Amino acid sequence: MSGIWRLILIMALVLPGCGHQPQPREGLREGRAEPLSRHRLRGIASWYGGKFHGRKTANGETYDMHGLTAAHKTLPFGLRVRVGNLDNGRTVVVRINDRGPFVKDRVIDLSYAAARRMGMVRSGTARVTITPLSRPGPAAREAYCVQVGAFASRDNAGRVLEELRRLGTGARLVRLSRKGQTLWRVRSKNYSSLEEARLSLRVLLRKYPDSFIVAD
Repeated sequence: MSGIWRLILIMALVLPGCGHQPQPREGLREGRAEPLSRHRLRGIASWYGGKFHGRKTANGETYDMHGLTAAHKTLPFGLRVRVGNLDNGRTVVVRINDRGPFVKDRVIDLSYAAARRMGMVRSGTARVTITPLSRPGPAAREAYCVQVGAFASRDNAGRVLEELRRLGTGARLVRLSRKGQTLWRVRSKNYSSLEEARLSLRVLLRKYPDSFIVAD
């Protein structure tokens, strides 16, 4: 029996009589990601600039705040997307080369240059649409996982990690240090396809409503 189906069976048996609630989330919180879709995505865009200029992005490139790039939680690296500002009608085409934004209700983080073209540097955020324009080659294919929660307390993260392991899913802790704070992210094992990750997500959302899919 595959790991996903074993998880579904165990959750179906455990959840109806389970009175234990997961530990409350602390400190930094991460928002949900909308899975890769052929359809247009909508949400709140933000931007990041000088503080990250010259640092490594999630795909190994050096971040250039003057380039037309962006960070997204699940869209494949190398994918070009058109981002449209619903507040002023401006558009920009960017290439996905980083992961984020891990802030509640935000769907994409634009480079400084892209934010300037969108007219959103001063406001910091904007309501946008995201339209995929091309798909990367096989070398850019991603592995996907489900992030169950993010915690400022390692002990709280560890308790959720043990809950998941008792349910038979391969879970792990991922440490993130940012702005002088440490965030402990609890994630499932990697899945080779987005459909497998979606199936796992549907099960985990019943007990962990803050779960979302991330390309790893």
